Amino acid sequence: MRISFRFFLILFCVSNQYAQEISGVVIDSHSQQPIEGASIYFDNTTIGTTSNAQGEFSLSYKTSINTALVVSFLGYEKQQIKDYKSGKPLKISLKEEVSTLNEVLLYAKDKVPRSDKLDLFRNFFIGTSKNAKSCDILNENDLVFKLNRADSTLIAYSDKPIIIRNKKLEYLINYDLQEFKIKCDIFEMHEKERLYPHAFYYSGTAFFKDEKESTRSKILNRRDDAYKGSVLHFMRALLVDSLRTEGYKLYYNNEEVKPMNFISMYPTENPTIKKVRFFKPMYIGYSSGKKGENTISSVEPTDTYFYLNNYGNYFPINALSFSGFMGYMRMGDALPLDYIPLE
Repeated sequence: MRISFRFFLILFCVSNQYAQEISGVVIDSHSQQPIEGASIYFDNTTIGTTSNAQGEFSLSYKTSINTALVVSFLGYEKQQIKDYKSGKPLKISLKEEVSTLNEVLLYAKDKVPRSDKLDLFRNFFIGTSKNAKSCDILNENDLVFKLNRADSTLIAYSDKPIIIRNKKLEYLINYDLQEFKIKCDIFEMHEKERLYPHAFYYSGTAFFKDEKESTRSKILNRRDDAYKGSVLHFMRALLVDSLRTEGYKLYYNNEEVKPMNFISMYPTENPTIKKVRFFKPMYIGYSSGKKGENTISSVEPTDTYFYLNNYGNYFPINALSFSGFMGYMRMGDALPLDYIPLE
């Protein structure tokens, strides 16, 4: 049965009205003392708070949220909590983090200028789109780079969340970088080394803050443009069988194919999560209906199954590999999972 995406959005908005509250306390695992100022947020959303002087926190969340609850504080190991819907107050013990920064610095000497490494990081992490070019990393000095010659990989570290200001979309993003790697070829030229990347991967957790709680139509339209044709848009349309209605077409061997012949979805014990299988690599064509706004992407399954929740969030993230337009989009075009489009 086909459900219109507009009807889905109504359901999506209505379901988001049912809020629950999560509360708890954050303490030091060794001293058992409360931690003030710990960040508590739902990964990749705008929903978050901080702990008070007693380490206590309270946070309202939507019943359809399925993303991990992240608890972090500088100098401590980050925790991601997935079982938080019992209704009982949480007691979260954070362990002090053993820093590997000195070890990274010890092996980071090479002939590649830091400025070159930083440019590569910006291009592959933030992106090169118009939205990405409006972004500033406010704490670039916290980034540490290591060139691993054994496997020709550039690795980036930061013991603090990366703070990104997206001026075009008016988001302030705190990104806790878990892993960042660029596979590259290394060539020496004029006593300097040059890196030529050919593959990359990054992962982490993110908290979005609407900097100005913007209601300006210009900003809302920019966000809507970033949403249309994105992986998030595609996954939400897939979830409710409205790919065609939303402007998507799938292609295999240069021929348009029906989604039902190449994609299967199965129920799980959790009614808000579907188990999904892509049987073949496919091309994804998207048209917004506006002149000149057509994109082509490709998606290749790298695992047999992945999971998709009501927000359009799929996991694990490395179960699919996107290239083309969708693969081109980076943090500079990212939207929070609780984003609701203009329609």
